[in-house]
Formats: sequence, C-alpha cells, structure tokens
Amino acid sequence: MEYAIHGTLENFVNKCSQTSNYIAQNCVLNILSQVTMAVDYIHKMKIIHSDINPMNILLTGNQGTVVKLGDFGSSRILTSDKIVGENCCTPCYMSPEQCFGKPLRLKSDIWQIGCVLYYLITTKHPFVANSLADTISSIVEGVLNISEKMNFYDSDVILLLQELLSRDPTVRPNASAILSNPYILPYVLNSNCHWSKSGRKASNQNY
Repeated sequence: MEYAIHGTLENFVNKCSQTSNYIAQNCVLNILSQVTMAVDYIHKMKIIHSDINPMNILLTGNQGTVVKLGDFGSSRILTSDKIVGENCCTPCYMSPEQCFGKPLRLKSDIWQIGCVLYYLITTKHPFVANSLADTISSIVEGVLNISEKMNFYDSDVILLLQELLSRDPTVRPNASAILSNPYILPYVLNSNCHWSKSGRKASNQNY
C-alpha cells in the first residue's frame, strides 16, 4: 500500500489556515480536479465511495501535489441506478438523500465533492452543528454558511459549488461533466504539473 507522505487534505487545510487567509484558487481547483478524476474512474466502474471527506483525501508526491482518494471501507458496488445500504458517511458530508435514508446513488458522491470544495474555499467543514440532529436539519434545509472567503474566488467557481450542493441530485453534474467544466479542464489536462504564479488568483503559494 502506498504511503501518503504529506498526510490528509484536512492536515493541509489546517496548515494553510495558519499561514494564509485563504487557499489560492488554482490550488483549490487542482485538488478538486484530481479528486473528481478519482471519482469519475470509480463511477465508471459502478462503485459509490459514499464517504468522500478531507480525512479520506491523501496528498503525496514530492511536494504534496498528487491527490489520492482513500478509505473505500464504506464503498458499494452499484447494481442499478441506486443502491440500498447502511449509511456510514461522515455526518456533515452526508447528502440530503442520505439524511432521508434514501438509496445511495452516484450523485451522492457528487454532493460530497461539493462539500470538499466548500471546505477548501472556506477552510471550514460544511453543515457543522451542535448535534447530529441539527446537522441533518441544516443539510436537508440547505442551510450553508456564506463565507467572506468566497470573495477570493471567481464567480464561476462559486456557481460550480452551488451546483454540486444542489439538494436535488438530478441537478448535480456527474463527475465527467465536472471535469469538462472550463475552470476544471486545464487542471485535468495538466494534473501533475505545477501552476504559474502569473495572473490574479493564480498564485501557487499554498503548495
């Protein structure tokens, strides 16, 4: 088993939050693109991960710029368009359909990708509340805190976040569509490259 020498995404975000007010947009999109590529691969294999969160996203490579999706202990093989199974998801990353006890579907993973994007943008976990009941209530009601840090990101990135966190799973894009997004596609094509420091919101300072 490969060892992720740079720890988890949660470790990375915690470190960044101590030294910077926000994580550079190109760094966020690079991470998002690699997580989505992993999800796109498993979805084509008819596998639902069902517990995508910063603790299960690992960073490796010489500078920690290679992203891996780990912990498939809660994953399920899809035998139809939905699957009934025990919900083992991290609470604040549960999709609305998971909160309602509905069958898992591929779009449940997409919601969790949206939660990861929110975490990268705000450096805060989404839908955190004082109790599990309050967390579930926040998710199903769509109560998501708007952070001032969102102002550091292009409006199309925030629009993508909103699409990923649509309470209606049929509205969420699938993994392939995310990878085709004009903001994501350059990182897909150059997923193992470092990014130039030129341009507004394009600094690679967080790596």
